[in-house]
Amino acid sequence: AALINEHTLDSSLLYAHAIIVHEFEHNQCGSETTMDTPFDVWLNEAYTVDVERRFMADLFDAAFIRLYQVDSIRNPLLGPLSMEDAGHVGQIVREGFNDPEELIDGVTYIKAAEVIRMLRLVLGHKNFRAGELLYFSRYHNGNANTDQFFECFEETSGISLDQFKKRWLYTIGYPKITATTDYEKETGCYRIHFYQELEQGQEPFYVPVELALVDNNGKDIVGTQQVLHLKKAEEEIVFKNISEPPAFASINRDYSFYGTFRYKNASPEKLELQARFDPNAYNRVDAMRQLTDRERVKLLNNPDAEIDSHWLDIYGEILSDKNLHGSLNVYFLRIDEQPIDRFYITWYQELVKARERLMMDVNRLYRNELLEQFHQLDTYSTSKRRSPKDGLDDRMLKNVLLDLVTVDDSTESHQLTLEHFYAATTATDRVGALLALNRSSAPLRRNILEDVYKRWHKHLSGYTNYLRVIASGTGKDVFDMIEDEKKRPGFDITNPTWCRALFLPMAINNKMVWTDRGIRWITDTVIDLAPVNAITASRLLNTFQHVHKLKPELCEKVEASLERITKDVPGVVNPAIYGQANAYLEGK
Repeated sequence: AALINEHTLDSSLLYAHAIIVHEFEHNQCGSETTMDTPFDVWLNEAYTVDVERRFMADLFDAAFIRLYQVDSIRNPLLGPLSMEDAGHVGQIVREGFNDPEELIDGVTYIKAAEVIRMLRLVLGHKNFRAGELLYFSRYHNGNANTDQFFECFEETSGISLDQFKKRWLYTIGYPKITATTDYEKETGCYRIHFYQELEQGQEPFYVPVELALVDNNGKDIVGTQQVLHLKKAEEEIVFKNISEPPAFASINRDYSFYGTFRYKNASPEKLELQARFDPNAYNRVDAMRQLTDRERVKLLNNPDAEIDSHWLDIYGEILSDKNLHGSLNVYFLRIDEQPIDRFYITWYQELVKARERLMMDVNRLYRNELLEQFHQLDTYSTSKRRSPKDGLDDRMLKNVLLDLVTVDDSTESHQLTLEHFYAATTATDRVGALLALNRSSAPLRRNILEDVYKRWHKHLSGYTNYLRVIASGTGKDVFDMIEDEKKRPGFDITNPTWCRALFLPMAINNKMVWTDRGIRWITDTVIDLAPVNAITASRLLNTFQHVHKLKPELCEKVEASLERITKDVPGVVNPAIYGQANAYLEGK
C-alpha cells in the first residue's frame, strides 16, 4: 500500500500515509493488547483508525482531512450512513456472522472510529488520555473485551458511559438531530433547542455537539465555545448576557457527532454569512453545502426551476476568493451528486440531472473564471516537487475545475482535456483528464483510451487506473467496453485489485447503473463473481441495498434482480451473498 510510483493517485497517496501509521499502531492495539473475541474486533480497528486520523490531521490541513473523512461516512455505496439507511447493518458489536469478513466493513472502520472520536469529546482530552494509558497498561500482553475497554475510561473520568455504549455499540441507526435558535433582545438570552428524532420505544443517543456563537465580525463570542452533551430527546441550552444578536450559531463543528444534523430555522442569509465567516472551516464548507442542497432539492422536485441568483453569487464569490486554502476550495466548489437531505438519497437518476444542471449554470456564468484558475494552477512543473504530496491541494482543485469546465461537452472542452492529459506529470492529473474524456463525446475518446491501455496495462497500478476510467464512462458503450476489458488476455477475474477497479466504479455510476442494462449488469456480475470473489461481489450488491426506498418502477426491477441472485447463488454456494440479497429482498 505504501509503494509510491508514477501511477499512484493522490487518494492512494493519502491512504499510504495513513495505512503505515495504522498498521504500526496495531503493534499496540491488536498485538500487545488483543481483542478477547471476534465480536470485540471493532476495537482493534476503530482505535487504530483514530490514531491514524490524528496523524493525518497533523500532517495535512486538519479541516481538509476532516472533510475527507466525512466523505467516507457519506459514501453512497459503502459508507456507514448509507448502509444504515438500508436498515440491514450498522450495529458495531455484532451478534453473529456467516463469515469473519463480515465483521470488517464501513461500520467497523468508519462508524466505530467516529465512536472513539465522540468518546474523546464526551470525556475531554485529559480524561481520554488517562483512560487510554490505563487500558493499555492493564491489558498489556493480554486480551480485553469491549466492556473492559470502557471500564477504564469510566474509572479515570468518573463518568458513566452506559447510555453512550448502549445506543452507539448495540443498535443499528444514528441520531437525527434538529436545532432551532431564538434570540431575546430584552433579556439578552440566546436559546438553542435540540430535538432528537426517535422511533416509538427508542432511547436517545448520548451525543456530543461542538458549538459556538459567532459575532458579526466572524469571531466566536467569548464563553460560548463548548461541547454540549445531549442525552435526552429534547434539550435546550441558554446563553445569557448576549448583548447583540449573534450573526449565527455554529453548531456541530467538525461534524462532532456521527449522524445527521439540521439547523431548522437557518435562513439562506444566515447560511451565506456562515459560508463566508464561520471561524470553523468545516462548518463554512457545510453551510455552502446546505445552500447547494436547497437548490438541488428544488431541482429534484421541479427540474425546470430557476437556480437562485444568490447561490450563484456566493459561488462566484468563493471562486474568486484568493485567501481560501486550496484544499478547502476543493470542497467549496465541488458540486456533489449525493444530497444532504437523506430523504432523496435514492432519487439516483434525478440527482444526476440536478448535479449536471447546477454545474452547467456555474459553467455558463463563470466559465472564464474557471478557465483562468485552471490555467493558473501549475501542476505540471516538477522542479519544486520535493515530495509526492507536494502540490496535492492544487491537483485536487484542478480536477474539480476540470469537471466544471468540461460539463458542457464542447469541442473546446475536449481540447482542454486532451491538452491537460498530455501535459500531465502526475497520475492524478492524467487519470482526471481520462475520466473527463470518457464522460465526453470527443471523437478521439476510444482511440486515446486504447493507446493508454497499451502503455499502462503492464503496470499493476497503471492498469488498475485504466480499468477505473473505463468503468466510470457515461457513454452508451460503457457496458460493452467493460465486457471487452474482461475478455482481454491479461485480465483475471480472480485478481481482487482488477475486479474492484473494473466493477465497483459502475456501482456508483448513477447515470448508467440505474438503466435497464445497468441493473441487469449488476445482477449478472454479482452472480459471476460470487464463487470467485465474494468480497467484491458483496460490495457490488450494495448497489441494491435501498431497494425498498426506490421509486416503484425501479423497485420492481431491482426486486426481480435480487430474486434471481438468491436463485442463482444459493446459500450452500455462498451463504454471505445469499443472505445479503435475501435481507435486501425481504427488507429485514
